[in-house]
Amino acid sequence: TDEPLKWLHYHNSLEIGYCYSGSGILLSDGEIYTYEKGSAIFVPAGCLHNLQSLPGIVSEWRFITMEPEGLLRGDLFEGLQRYANGQCAAMAVRDEAMSRLILETIDQQLEGPAGYRDCVRGLVRAIVSLAAAKGQDDVRRNPALIPAIEYMMRNYAEPIAMPELACRCAMSESTLRREFRALCGMTPGEYLARLRVRMAALALRQSDASVLEVAEAFGFGSITTLERQFRRLMGCAPQQWRKG
Repeated sequence: TDEPLKWLHYHNSLEIGYCYSGSGILLSDGEIYTYEKGSAIFVPAGCLHNLQSLPGIVSEWRFITMEPEGLLRGDLFEGLQRYANGQCAAMAVRDEAMSRLILETIDQQLEGPAGYRDCVRGLVRAIVSLAAAKGQDDVRRNPALIPAIEYMMRNYAEPIAMPELACRCAMSESTLRREFRALCGMTPGEYLARLRVRMAALALRQSDASVLEVAEAFGFGSITTLERQFRRLMGCAPQQWRKG
């Protein structure tokens, strides 16, 4: 739907999807990707993500979750191993080859013709190979930090204290900062600030709320703070972003 994103989720398995109609955005690990009819998404295990249609639009998707390491046991080529280890990022692509393969995989699962399991294995191998070629290397994830990241995703507009995040991850504050910097290249506070800017950017495009209302609703406190952080992360003022 076009309801504003309020939360993100993750799977312990790979998720692939195909967009049959509509357009919108994929938000994953604090990054924004756009999609349209014919787009495919590829979300490795552990990526916090969700989809949202553009205002006034309802998008139709079909998804499959799978464990490619088990599905292709004995065939752990390099690209598959990277995805099995959570070393690649999510993506939303308008790529004819990738979309066609994912659509055929979904159709095979829905129709279940004779020998479809072997067909699906071959299709998944091709999909993961293409995704590995297009994806980013050295994207690291630490499952121990998921409770902190998930909490920030759900409560980004509220004051969030470091002790609360550390407690949720069952680690000390110093360990949390160290692990967070190793994973994300930034502190939890910097990650939260980036998340707030990303969510504020969505609100500016998808609502008629004033910049002041957005600043207050997303935890910035003032227009000045929002504008400063928005320019740093998005490269333009909130008003310019809203105009497209």
